[in-house]
Amino acid sequence: MQNKKKMIVLVAALLAVIGIAVAWRAAASSVAASAAPADGGGRPGDGQAADASSEITVKVQTPEVGDIVLTTEYVGKIEEQETVNVYPEISEEVTAVYFNAGDRVNEGDLLFEVDSSSAQLQLELAEVQYELAIANFEKSTGSTEAGNILSAEYAFKTAAQNLADFKDRYEDYEDNTYYPNKSAASEALTEARQALSDARKALSDAENNPTVGVSIAALEAAVEEAEEAYEQALSNYNAAVNDSSYTQYETQKTSYLNAYNKAREELNILNTMTLEENEKIAQLTLKQARLQYEQSIDNIGSGKVYAPISGIVLEKNVSKYDQVSASTIAFVIGDLDTVDVVFSASSGGAGALQIGDAVTVKKGSDTYTATVTEIPVKTDSQSGLFKIRAELSDSGLLSGVTVKVEAATARSEGAVLLPVNYVYYDGAEPYVFLYRDGIVEKAMIETGISNPTMIECLSGVTEDDQLIVTWHPNLADGAEVKLYQAEG
Repeated sequence: MQNKKKMIVLVAALLAVIGIAVAWRAAASSVAASAAPADGGGRPGDGQAADASSEITVKVQTPEVGDIVLTTEYVGKIEEQETVNVYPEISEEVTAVYFNAGDRVNEGDLLFEVDSSSAQLQLELAEVQYELAIANFEKSTGSTEAGNILSAEYAFKTAAQNLADFKDRYEDYEDNTYYPNKSAASEALTEARQALSDARKALSDAENNPTVGVSIAALEAAVEEAEEAYEQALSNYNAAVNDSSYTQYETQKTSYLNAYNKAREELNILNTMTLEENEKIAQLTLKQARLQYEQSIDNIGSGKVYAPISGIVLEKNVSKYDQVSASTIAFVIGDLDTVDVVFSASSGGAGALQIGDAVTVKKGSDTYTATVTEIPVKTDSQSGLFKIRAELSDSGLLSGVTVKVEAATARSEGAVLLPVNYVYYDGAEPYVFLYRDGIVEKAMIETGISNPTMIECLSGVTEDDQLIVTWHPNLADGAEVKLYQAEG
């Protein structure tokens, strides 16, 4: 009896399990028959007739008309546009160095000094030898021609001495007045420019991302104030650069140089005339002394070496007490206010770009815009790619920095654009569904470039067509559909 009861319980449990399985399969079949995705995703049915109780409701929209751009990302490198090597003019010991690698310098800043005491001594010695040569020439000659040469020598000596004296005054003015004023004005202009840039950025950020407690009016006032400060700093800089005293010195320098060159030219003309042998020897001795004196004049003031351009010191190759010569590259200065970003592109990428096109440069979270300035006509011999060069201003990026560059490699303007989610494919052939007075029309299309959300339609659909933008398993060519009507 006890075994019989166990058998009855086991059979009852088995029947219960079978009942649950049958009920679950029936429910699943019912759900599968009635459910379908609401939008996009997946391919529509093959056009077989739908169940009589299944009604197809669709949403439609007209295609967009606009511009579409296909961008390609490259790896770029920052390079300075202008690099200048700075050499000393004389071979002597370095007595002082005022800048290091990485420092910013302005045009005319004193970079380093070389001991010029020997140059001054050489000038004095050359002057004595020159005067002695004049005296000997005067003593050994007596012709009218020789007298003319002698007069020309005196005129040249006077012009050379005037030029040497002027060089001292000119250098003193540059060192103690002009360049310090210009440097201070340049620094103030740079600070004003940065302050204006910061104020404009703060205003732009506040306008694009409103924050409680931030006053747009106050930020606009700050921008206006920064603009006024920048204009004043620019005016002060222009005044320092165009200092009237400096202009007068430049005029005087031209006058002294012209007098010096004229006296030398007249003397050279006389020196080409034929003299007797003794006079000729005396003349050559005088000429040699004059050339040494002339060289010594040129060396005066060359002990101080100035920055020829404004920029960043990329290399500093001299230190105090170093011996340098006229072939020593003492400093290398690069103009980094405007730099180039250089990136390599294939023939297709290079062909899609034009001079003047804008490219996007990214470094970390910072984004800049550069302008294409150079597209070579042949590839780089090492990489086999085209090295594109684009100009980048006021970025603060240093030479050698690696950046990302985004450039448009394909562009279509005024194109018919379709959402990629509602473009289907029959093998490799794209098509869409259009709504035509309650009937579905399967339209084969030709596509162009695309981005993650939109694709260009070259043919098959016009901007006036109604594109079906919902998905249904029974959506097919010729199917009857009704438009979706929002409730209320």
